[in-house]
Amino acid sequence: MSEFAKTFYNAERSLSATIDYADTMDYDSSEFFDDCLKKSCDVYLATDHLSSFFREEAESERYEHVNRDISAARQVGDRVFFIEIYEHSAYAVRISPAYDPICRFDSGLNGVIIVHAKAWKKYVNDIFTSAFVEYEMNKLAEAATAWMNGWLYEINTSDCFLRGPFLSEEEAERELHAEWPDLKFTDDDFECICTYTLKPEARERLAA
Repeated sequence: MSEFAKTFYNAERSLSATIDYADTMDYDSSEFFDDCLKKSCDVYLATDHLSSFFREEAESERYEHVNRDISAARQVGDRVFFIEIYEHSAYAVRISPAYDPICRFDSGLNGVIIVHAKAWKKYVNDIFTSAFVEYEMNKLAEAATAWMNGWLYEINTSDCFLRGPFLSEEEAERELHAEWPDLKFTDDDFECICTYTLKPEARERLAA
């Protein structure tokens, strides 16, 4: 349990659940980049920063091939998004239809996602507007950022029930209170009363 863990109890303090950071290795990235998205998108990675997240190997030697695929996608109305990773105090991932070569990480672009309209409508959603697909890519960028930085959260109950991952502590807390509404008290809500009772062998000395 980390120092940032937050535990909630029921009124009798007989049950509890703790929200804490999750180990990324305990969760498959398909929680976020699921099979439906994977079937709808071609992902080309120029660096290996997000290889485990997208379950794709970096292909830094295939720029010409990727450029041809980008041109072909645009000709048929598919969407093209660029993956950029920035590093300041932590990693930040942006997945955007526009690529700004001035703000780049290391040698430049980190990857490209081509979203195929036909596959998207079959596996993800009938809606294939620019706004909707960009919204989904922004959600994916948020998940990728959390994945890279280890900012995933989970709920662990006293009866060993585990739920997660969540992208924020607030999201995990909403889930906890929705699923276990009785667990709404923290340590600050309880008074600890300490009592002392004589052991049986010590009681024998009372009569002496």
